[in-house]
Amino acid sequence: MADQDLFARVYPFEDKKPLCYAQQAIETSSRYIPAKVAPQLETPKTQWSRGGRESTEPPEPNARRDAENTSDTVSHLELRFSGVPRTSSGLVFGTDPTCDIILPKVSGISKRHFALTFKRKFPDGFPRLIVRDLGSSFGTVVTYNNRGNESRSRFDWIIAGFSIPNDATEIVVQPHPDLKLQVVVARHDISSPVYIGNVAWFCQGAAAAENLVYDLDLQEGPETERNTGAHTPVENRILLSLGRIAKGGFGVVSRHWNVSTAEEYARKKPADRKFDRRAWEREIDIMKTISHEHIVRLCSWDKTPVPTLYLEYMPRGNLEDEHRRARFTPDECVAILNQSLSALVYLHGLPQSVAHRDIKPENILVSHRDAHRNPDYLHVKLSGFGLSKTGSLKTFCGTMTYCPPEIHDDMPQSYTKAVDIWSLGVVILQLAYRLPDPVFGSGMRWC
Repeated sequence: MADQDLFARVYPFEDKKPLCYAQQAIETSSRYIPAKVAPQLETPKTQWSRGGRESTEPPEPNARRDAENTSDTVSHLELRFSGVPRTSSGLVFGTDPTCDIILPKVSGISKRHFALTFKRKFPDGFPRLIVRDLGSSFGTVVTYNNRGNESRSRFDWIIAGFSIPNDATEIVVQPHPDLKLQVVVARHDISSPVYIGNVAWFCQGAAAAENLVYDLDLQEGPETERNTGAHTPVENRILLSLGRIAKGGFGVVSRHWNVSTAEEYARKKPADRKFDRRAWEREIDIMKTISHEHIVRLCSWDKTPVPTLYLEYMPRGNLEDEHRRARFTPDECVAILNQSLSALVYLHGLPQSVAHRDIKPENILVSHRDAHRNPDYLHVKLSGFGLSKTGSLKTFCGTMTYCPPEIHDDMPQSYTKAVDIWSLGVVILQLAYRLPDPVFGSGMRWC
């Protein structure tokens, strides 16, 4: 059975000889656990497991250690809920003698440098273990598998409770270039009453009623974590890149994770050096003024040096992706139609009406879908506002298959926002009944 009291272990990481600052910090702590057996000269080929995936290959020298079944060959700190910290700021690391873990007095390390504590400010309300810089003079660096290597002061890093930190094989805290500590978090059910109770007890601190001045205003975290809707990006946030989602003629979209808030974004930016800056800035200007439950939310943006949009991440991809995985039922098609129409009614009814002009399966994203294809649990959102426009509409644009006859006509003429309704109708027909191949022609002949 898992040790419910243990929440993490801390190890020296790449400790430089002869300094060994990390080892010094560990050995002088009351939470110090010495190595029980001598290190082996040759790493045994033990079977290691993480997340249900097993490998018979030996771990790398600094590979992830399991907090409950760690090797006894390395001395470390054992962090327990019962080892209540001195204040409600959590376990404080620094050079001051009043800290919970005292670090070597080295230039660049602050008296109260950083803390390991818990934060509850997440949508589900469950607490997660974090590293919090307490306003150190030279900042702290926290890396996840050597990613996110940026120094910050008065900043939070989530190190457990979400898939990104849970799957990281190395989480390293660096308060100084010559002092690195690897934190190995014990796996617990963060929604269990026992865990929640342990966290509450721990966060109170032994001196909660007599907190020192430096504790004030730290429990809620830095101002940078608060998200009040679309805004320009906070300059000092850290986003971990999780890979490319898609690339097209209009741009490249990649997935990113905010280390302080756990929010995931789909970052959209030009794919090449040559791009239509006015079109990109128009998309930003339109999206930052709209808000609807069936339109993808613009979380933040940059206009310089390259226009960049940070959109809410939609884990199930677009209609085409989801339809390929499991065909939409007729009832689901009706739900998609209703939800998309509600978004178009909103856009077309704005004081300065917005025409989307590029409705197609790739621009309708799926937020939720029931495994049993129950339409009541299906939620879609419009995206892809790169061709959107306010005012008069004359330019030919969009995707041929979904364009209405008035845009197909050879003679240039103006058209209205009703083109979006036609395009959406074609999308629904495609999902429900499939469409003729484009080789059969266009316009009425194709219909």
